[in-house]
Amino acid sequence: MPLLKTSRVLLAKLEGTVGTAESLADSDGVFCVYDVEINPNIDFQGRTQQGGMSQLAGKTGAESCQLSFKMNMYGDGSGSAIPKWAETFLAACGLVQKTASLVLSPSSKGVGAGAAGAASATPRSLTMGVYEDNAGLKKSLVGATGTCRFNFSAGQMVALEFNFSGVWEDVADNTSLPAPNYPDDLPMSCLGATMTLGGATIPCWASLSFDLGNEVSLRPCATKAKGLVSSLITNRKVVGTIDPESTQVGTFDPYTDWTDSTESALSLAIADGTDTITLAAPKVQFTNVQEADRNGMQIDSINFQCNADSDAGDDEFSLTFG
Repeated sequence: MPLLKTSRVLLAKLEGTVGTAESLADSDGVFCVYDVEINPNIDFQGRTQQGGMSQLAGKTGAESCQLSFKMNMYGDGSGSAIPKWAETFLAACGLVQKTASLVLSPSSKGVGAGAAGAASATPRSLTMGVYEDNAGLKKSLVGATGTCRFNFSAGQMVALEFNFSGVWEDVADNTSLPAPNYPDDLPMSCLGATMTLGGATIPCWASLSFDLGNEVSLRPCATKAKGLVSSLITNRKVVGTIDPESTQVGTFDPYTDWTDSTESALSLAIADGTDTITLAAPKVQFTNVQEADRNGMQIDSINFQCNADSDAGDDEFSLTFG
């Protein structure tokens, strides 16, 4: 019986000890993800036979894994807590809850163990498992960290693209698919969004992308059976794009902002009547502006980066749930 690609479930759990697998349960899969892809990256070391062109049996080396998936953004349904998908996946993308408030912001600390519960001032690692069809396969990774890209498109559900790296675990059989109790909350759409840049409303735009820009590296370790401990985030450059309609400079002048190296505060709030999620970047700087076309209408195709707001850094953006 062939395995169906659509019949797969992703479970993920924050690790108490970095790189040590956590037991996964149905409650660790309440995320509503799609387009799940998981693939190992295992070094193969060949051996050439002397005296000719034949090959001898080779050996494999360190075993890592890449996992990618997409999901749509939603709140907790009450406007009073950080939803589980955010406190799980974003914690492993370097975002931390530095205070008791419902605010996530980036951290330059290495991955570590967190405090009780999901709230932590330290980025976390994940144990992640992909269960493929009933009576199928379980593929998993441990010590996983990653990066995320947010896509806001007019009239569309807000889409998130995640990419994680970690240590590959041996493939196992699964007797049945997990059965998570999925959340009832509908995804949030980019409709009636409130956005300002430099304190002013910019012309109509159709899409905005926001990329955490994390660089993820693997941690080699000769004493580990897989040759690796975990992955960790070693650098970050937060960037994005936006495409407002072209207008006179008296209304919006991206070219002068670009050439004058102007830094402007960006705020984007998406709401659904119960929950509001606000993306804020206090010092957005344009890095490129080009003209483009959207269905015959002239637009400005703008690239930007998010700069530190203070000497301490780790404050180039924040996500507030409420």
